[in-house]
Amino acid sequence: FAYSVMILLSAIASVAEIGDALFSIYNTVSIFSNGFLLISTEIPSFYIWMYWIGYQHYGLEGLLLNGLEPQTFYCKGGEGAVPIPVPSDTEPNRVQLFCPYTEGDDILDQFEVNYGWEIPDLLILVGGICIVLALASLAVAKVRHIKR
Repeated sequence: FAYSVMILLSAIASVAEIGDALFSIYNTVSIFSNGFLLISTEIPSFYIWMYWIGYQHYGLEGLLLNGLEPQTFYCKGGEGAVPIPVPSDTEPNRVQLFCPYTEGDDILDQFEVNYGWEIPDLLILVGGICIVLALASLAVAKVRHIKR
């Protein structure tokens, strides 16, 4: 998707550097609103539209759902476990290990993903690529920056 947006912006811009700058701005805003750095419920209401039109949101959500939904995690040997202090009268420095994530759903709930959206996420990405490439081919055919 990012490559097709870059093609579209480069076709519209008069020089390649302007297309690169426009894509950098679009990509940076998309990164900040894709639901990974800032989950959807914490994005301000006047800015939530960027979450839904940002292409990275759909790819990230599909990747998380496909990879984490059926998983079960174990903290074997204390790896990844969080030490919790549990002092007693005989052992004041005693700790007990706690495994914070036991299932992939724990992580998915943290990111507040939409369950069951693997296929819609894929279709939205493919449809977006087709639309943006169609717009880019239209821009290549119709936009003329040099008058002849």
